[in-house]
Amino acid sequence: MKMSGLLLFFVGILIKVCNGQELTMTLESEASYEGNPTTLSCSYTILDNTYELFDLEWFKGDSFTGPSTLKIADFWRAAASPSYYNGYDDSSQYLVSRDNDNSVSSFDIFNVGFSNDRGRYWCRVTVRPIGGTGPVGEKASTDLIVYSPPDIPVISGSLTMTEDMATTLTCTADLGYPDDWYLAWSNEGTPIENQPDTTAVLSRTSQRFMFTSQLEFTPKRQDNTHFITCTASRALWTSTPLPEKTWGPINVQYEGNITNKHLTEVGIGGGLTANLTCIAKGNPEPTITWLDPDGVEIINGGNGNKYMVVESYTTSDTDLTIGNVTTSTLSIWAVDPQVDYGVYACNSNNGIGQADKHEIIVNRTRVPDQPTGVVLTDQTSSSLAVRWSAGYDGGETQWFHVSHKKTADSSETFSDMIEGGVTTYNVDGLESYTEYEIQVYAENDVGRNPSPGSILEYTLPGVPTSDSGFTLLFDSNEGTVKIDGLNANNGECIQLEVKREGISGWASCGDCIETNGTFTLSYWCLQTRKRRGRAIGDVEMVRAKLCQLTSQLCGDFINVMEPENTPVTNPPVSSTTGTAVGVTVGVISIALIVVFALGLFFWSKKNKNRNGPAEEINLTTQRKPKGLEQKRYGLEGTAEYQEVADIVEPTDRTYANVLFKDKSFPRDMLKIIKELGHGAFGEVFLAEATGILKKSKVTLVAVKTLKEGASQSDKDDLLRELDLMKKLPDHKNVVRLMGFSVEQDPLYIIVEYLSKGNLKDLMKDSRVKGTRVYGNLHGASKSLSSGDLMKFANDVADGMHYISSQKCIHRDLAARNVLVAQDMTCKVSDFGLARDVIDNRVYERKSEGRLPLRWMALESILDEMYTTKSDVWSFGVLLWEIVTLGARPYPTMSAKLMLKQLRIGFRMPQPTHCQEELYEMMLKCWEEEPDRRPTFERIADELRQMRELDKDYIVVNAYEETIYAVTIPDGEQEKC
Repeated sequence: MKMSGLLLFFVGILIKVCNGQELTMTLESEASYEGNPTTLSCSYTILDNTYELFDLEWFKGDSFTGPSTLKIADFWRAAASPSYYNGYDDSSQYLVSRDNDNSVSSFDIFNVGFSNDRGRYWCRVTVRPIGGTGPVGEKASTDLIVYSPPDIPVISGSLTMTEDMATTLTCTADLGYPDDWYLAWSNEGTPIENQPDTTAVLSRTSQRFMFTSQLEFTPKRQDNTHFITCTASRALWTSTPLPEKTWGPINVQYEGNITNKHLTEVGIGGGLTANLTCIAKGNPEPTITWLDPDGVEIINGGNGNKYMVVESYTTSDTDLTIGNVTTSTLSIWAVDPQVDYGVYACNSNNGIGQADKHEIIVNRTRVPDQPTGVVLTDQTSSSLAVRWSAGYDGGETQWFHVSHKKTADSSETFSDMIEGGVTTYNVDGLESYTEYEIQVYAENDVGRNPSPGSILEYTLPGVPTSDSGFTLLFDSNEGTVKIDGLNANNGECIQLEVKREGISGWASCGDCIETNGTFTLSYWCLQTRKRRGRAIGDVEMVRAKLCQLTSQLCGDFINVMEPENTPVTNPPVSSTTGTAVGVTVGVISIALIVVFALGLFFWSKKNKNRNGPAEEINLTTQRKPKGLEQKRYGLEGTAEYQEVADIVEPTDRTYANVLFKDKSFPRDMLKIIKELGHGAFGEVFLAEATGILKKSKVTLVAVKTLKEGASQSDKDDLLRELDLMKKLPDHKNVVRLMGFSVEQDPLYIIVEYLSKGNLKDLMKDSRVKGTRVYGNLHGASKSLSSGDLMKFANDVADGMHYISSQKCIHRDLAARNVLVAQDMTCKVSDFGLARDVIDNRVYERKSEGRLPLRWMALESILDEMYTTKSDVWSFGVLLWEIVTLGARPYPTMSAKLMLKQLRIGFRMPQPTHCQEELYEMMLKCWEEEPDRRPTFERIADELRQMRELDKDYIVVNAYEETIYAVTIPDGEQEKC
């Protein structure tokens, strides 16, 4: 029988003495761990006062009268101290005592030993008539159970293994008790998933158990030099340390792969020496061979000493895999253009897996390749800073020139020569809020590549000063800011921030002011009274920056000053008049609250009757007045969980004055080509749009519409999606609205066409059969590298940072709702559930009842709370999708089990091919407290920093598709 926990054994005996008098006694003990102290307690009560204690004795043995039974101690005739027998004495190991008042005798063992102390103990009590003879008595017994850990485990198996080939490791541990110890495996300190069972076999000689566990271990190359640990463990074992065995280091052999395949061309002039280098990494050490353009193997010193091959050998763990690196350099002396130009090949082989091959073209020198990846790194109102990636230098040292010009001007200004491998440049002396085209040209002694890398970017708006025609005045007495000089036709607006007395930091006022006038700060800069017993402090400072609505670009802040010689008055002293006004306002407020609550009650009842049974609604948390949600949920850094009573001065002004270009497009200029996809109620078509970007030019677009017979509710949802997209200015990582046609059915929303489809399908299609995925995109390979996947994640984070900055919540962020352009740029799409001002927190759409439960934050599922931070949770799940190449989240769980596990703290485990830093980002996104989750801005910055380290955070060739196989089908209410 298995025993778990400390078991309490007791035996109670009711004894009748010869003359009918009664004696009760109890002997009890607690099970003990070896090495810990324990106490056996013998309690007795003499029920007849004509009797007295005559003798109290302790014994140990399987039976009371057996030959192996030993007498421990004896309190003869109620002596105060016992007589000890058989080596039991009052040393540091044992102590026998008796309490006359409580009629209790104790046997203390201070350091329990498994062999010496486990077994059956007896307590015998003898009584006799007072002043008489003829003692009588009885005995009681108990078993002392001793739990003992097994000896240090032993691991057996082969230390030399091959990547992706299973091997059996056996762990054995002897002499443990009882039989519920188990052996736990870990790899380099990390517990191994799917722990194997432990078997226990009783040893007849020792009465203890031998424990055995067999682990089927499939190593990865990242496991090379790791140590495997087997540890004996028990649920209630409290002593430390536990017995364990560390075994290793293991030697994981894996195929040798060429790591410098980016080198594809060497340019060299006639008569010079061409040096071709091939680097391969594997375990064991790879061997590299070279083939000439005719496919003949090159021998060192061959072809009349024309060829020389030099090899070197090192070890490396720079990509988290320890392996042997072979570097082979082929030198071709005195290159003859007529003979030596051509394609050379290097082959790598170490006897494990498949051989690898790489080709290098030896050619004449030429102009360098076009620079790529031009990105903006910084911008001010007078400068733009850019960074780019250098291409092949053409066989000569290359340098760069950076030019800039206004997009409305053909005049191009060039920088000086940029040498020394520098790939950054700051273009300054520019005009504020002006679009410039920045071009980067590569050049060497052969010439300049006529095709530059380029980027279009705006400088920031200037500062709103009197020099630029603005008047900004802060009146602290009235709590107002006066604005003059705005040009609405240019899409200008002023963004305010305030600093309040007694409160650190600046608070954003939310909406960007688009018109001239005098603005009351208490209206534009809402605050809460959450956790404060008094009103918020007065505004003591105001600052402003100039922004452009169409681009959402803003300049630097400047402080808004008060007019000179403006007297500052103190707040009026309290009076009875003030009190009366306060009471009147209070009564009116209470009345309004009652009316509001009754209105919600009847609204809820109406909807309940219309839609069937509904859950009871908590008025303080489940419904909010229209217009408040954007203040609560639209801005990162604001308080997401305030109550209705915490909000001051509700408003529904968000986007009330946003200017956007009218993009209504005539449907007769659309030509539908084919269907791209469809859902339960909607369809997406590929179409040609004539003149949508440029007159007479045909552009491929995607048209989103509804299926025939769609309900009015479905149409309303589509129109809400269109309304939100119209308010979002263009961004490179958000699907762009091209136009719409909604004056008649069917309704059309026209967006840019992204030829690679959605990210989920792209990643699933990239999986190589046999679950082996190689990290390159050369030739005809469809596979994705770690760098590609990290860029996908970065693109989505940038897009969501932008969306959140526009006070929007997506609410359906998942890989299926991210579209991929031809150049592999990812763009956030599908705003069918997105909201700017959320006046209805119920997530379920009337036109589609299924919910994306596996992507939803806990507060969204449980409390229907939707914030930017709940989008962050969804991004964490999307990041997991990217790492697993489009696997379904929680693949082995039903939605019901998933929710149960999430509520007790479960999170999806770290994929074995995902590095710790990336998994930590997922866990931060899945923090239960929304305020502890990172912002999208921080996520995007961290991903950008990771990408700059040129490290494989996703080891694609270690991906195991079978781990993520779906074993539980989607639920009927799930959107997957």
